[in-house]
Amino acid sequence: MKLTVVVGASKEASFDITLNDNNFTCKWVEELHWCVTHCEFNQLEAFASMASLNESSLILKESCVTINRYLKNFIEIKDNLLDQPQEYFNYLHSIFEKLSGEYANPTRLFAIAPLELKEAIRRLNFFIHRVETKENSTSMLY
Repeated sequence: MKLTVVVGASKEASFDITLNDNNFTCKWVEELHWCVTHCEFNQLEAFASMASLNESSLILKESCVTINRYLKNFIEIKDNLLDQPQEYFNYLHSIFEKLSGEYANPTRLFAIAPLELKEAIRRLNFFIHRVETKENSTSMLY
């Protein structure tokens, strides 16, 4: 059994993977096909480790600005996020929890929010964790 993977925005490259032909592999290929067909990949998060710490802090700040457009002055935005103590990131995380709710029990706001606001809330959480480490990640660059 052969799986062909096509990559690139213009499908400029491809490679083949030889798979064992058995029930498990067939089921796995079906599941993979369903995911590729029905699920969007969040490019910003998928490749976040390739962004510099400064770029990640800008994305975090943009997320806060977007949230404040919907909820006026809801988040206190500091000028230089990279110079902030851990307490500020804890504060931002508490804001995320207020906005999003729990995993299986989202807030009413999150449930009815426009896509732009939902994405900003998700990015808030994702990039808090990325920026609070204050370390550039090069694990993807080898």
